[in-house]
Amino acid sequence: MSTPGATQAVHATEAVSEAFDGYHLPGQLRPAGAAATSPLLALHGARSNLHRLNGLLAPLQQLGVGSLAPSLSGHGPDSPMPVEQTSLAHNLRESLRFAARLGPQLRMVYGSSMGGALALRVAEHHADQVQVLALCGPALYPEAAWSAPHFGAPFRESIST
Repeated sequence: MSTPGATQAVHATEAVSEAFDGYHLPGQLRPAGAAATSPLLALHGARSNLHRLNGLLAPLQQLGVGSLAPSLSGHGPDSPMPVEQTSLAHNLRESLRFAARLGPQLRMVYGSSMGGALALRVAEHHADQVQVLALCGPALYPEAAWSAPHFGAPFRESIST
């Protein structure tokens, strides 16, 4: 027997925001109710944002998997800055901040493309609690890419070597 309003709760999303030095990034929390399995942090690829993940996260929510998907700086139409003003390391710090928002409930990390590279690092940082790491076409970057000051020429040079 279903509870009145249960269908609405499964499809519910909550807009969240995380404050950084001088800017805010949006996120979308998809609660899955009492039957939820462990929360999932979902990270998008380059030139994308949290909305690209809706096709994956909505069906997972229906199956009882809650998630948090942030938009990362420099990528997508909701970015507060152009890509040349941020970096891979900066996006990692943002991803870790959103992961911290889930606290001890974080059990799964998903990432595609650039988000896959970030997901690997987030899972490594939270190795004591992450049980599932799912990657879709993960980008593999040399260490020099992680220390490039921005996504401009130094980053492009590091990934083309």
